[in-house]
Amino acid sequence: MTDDRAQARSVSMTALLVLSVWFVGLAFLALSPPWEGFDETAHWSYLQQLSDTGSAPRYGLDRLSRDVDAYPGPMRYGEAPPFEATGRVTYRSYRAAGSPANLGGPGRYAPGHTLNWQAQHPPLYYALVVPMLRATSRMGWVDHFLGLRLFSFAMAFVGYVLGVWANVRWAKAVKSPLYLWVGPVSAAWPFLFPQFFPEFARLGNDSLCLLLIGAAWFVLLQLLRSGASWMWAATLGVLLGAGLLTKAFFVPLGAGFVALLLARWVYIRRVASLVDLVVTCALAAAFGGWWYVQKQVQTGSLVGADEFIRLNQAGGMARVAAQFSLLEFGRGLAAIPATFAWAGTWSLARLPEICLIAPLGLLGVTLFDYARTVTGRIGEAYSGVGAQLVVWAPLVLAAPMTAGLVYHNLAWMAGAAAMTPGWYFHILAGPLGLAVAIGWRRPILLSALCGATVVYTCAAWAFQLSMFSGCAAKLGLDKHYSLHGAGCFLDAHALSAITHPFMGAVCLMAGSGLGLAAALIGLLHLRDRTAQDDLGLAPL
Repeated sequence: MTDDRAQARSVSMTALLVLSVWFVGLAFLALSPPWEGFDETAHWSYLQQLSDTGSAPRYGLDRLSRDVDAYPGPMRYGEAPPFEATGRVTYRSYRAAGSPANLGGPGRYAPGHTLNWQAQHPPLYYALVVPMLRATSRMGWVDHFLGLRLFSFAMAFVGYVLGVWANVRWAKAVKSPLYLWVGPVSAAWPFLFPQFFPEFARLGNDSLCLLLIGAAWFVLLQLLRSGASWMWAATLGVLLGAGLLTKAFFVPLGAGFVALLLARWVYIRRVASLVDLVVTCALAAAFGGWWYVQKQVQTGSLVGADEFIRLNQAGGMARVAAQFSLLEFGRGLAAIPATFAWAGTWSLARLPEICLIAPLGLLGVTLFDYARTVTGRIGEAYSGVGAQLVVWAPLVLAAPMTAGLVYHNLAWMAGAAAMTPGWYFHILAGPLGLAVAIGWRRPILLSALCGATVVYTCAAWAFQLSMFSGCAAKLGLDKHYSLHGAGCFLDAHALSAITHPFMGAVCLMAGSGLGLAAALIGLLHLRDRTAQDDLGLAPL
């Protein structure tokens, strides 16, 4: 295969996959009922209170909106058994009542019954989304949520595209051996690990996190590749500062970015690289540091996270030590990769756990080969300090975030938090997409795992829709989907009352067609044995 032909195929696959992600994301948000996204009741109440009162909710004082309590439609299934004993209308009981289509719409903020636990978050994301809340406030609930989710998903999509673009641009610039493959693999991230869609096709500040990380990753690769430039460093500092005003995840993530710039200065020992480091840190602290000083004063916790505040109130690490169980600790850690691959929506209904073998196998194989590559052959494949730092960068960025989730797991063991989810790692889709591309060394095996993951995702989506339409449900003590007593698999009338099924179906067909076209082009690569060498895919 000629290099031009291989490059044309790579560009085609990347473009088709990016477009496919957009349409599949639209389908997911259109087919999800109001409040089904993680913590949407709290995120939406934060937005409404900020819009109507001009002030953000105060942690431990302000409550969810009364509109949440008064919502007449079905709500998600509970997290504690028995799952239907939530005191609210469930999807199945809503269907049994005839699925009335008129759900009304939002009003003005008034405090309800439950404290708003998302008051822990900085205000930047919510301030950006308030105009969309006001623009859709006269709509019914279903249309209102469609507009808000679309705006939020657009942020995440731009961040995802920036991450893909950054990886391709860097690989071509340094003449990486995987430069023709990094684009398709990075672009395929949401299909390799399908929890990407429930994580971002909803209302929540993780969407802005992905946008800022995608932009920061793009800037970091430019800094590491092209040498010192205080303008790029200033941009990175502003992006990290904006991240600090979005979510506390940017404390460990910012530490990772700073560590990479510090390593760059240690290796090259130039004054300009030290200036870049100082400028980045100073601007990040100037833009976002005040929030964490305020949280330390107000709550005694630097990040002000709800779980960590409650852990301190419960006795801190002494409480963890008293209740520590190696078995429970391992169970909590195992939940991180499982919920990274797929956890569904806030109802947290499941297919049998054995079905996760494909996406978890794909994750394990690629990360294993990524580790082998960067530790064993980095000198052969990547020359120059900048290139070496970049291939280590996904690990450097993921490590402090992993440490934070492990700490969260300890808080869970002490009863101060819910079980630690792994879907937060999707905000690192750009850096981790590069890691997966570097580890894409077994194309036939990984293609088979990709196919199995797609089949699993289709089944998971089908049961999600069955649940939303009132057929499948979480019953009794069983967290898995159940069709017991339903008499149906999908009720289109019930689904149309709380979602946008026509829009969802059209977008899903468009996204599926584009993804299938990309897959067919990829199969042409695998059919041509020389393509594996051309694309840097020869087995290690």
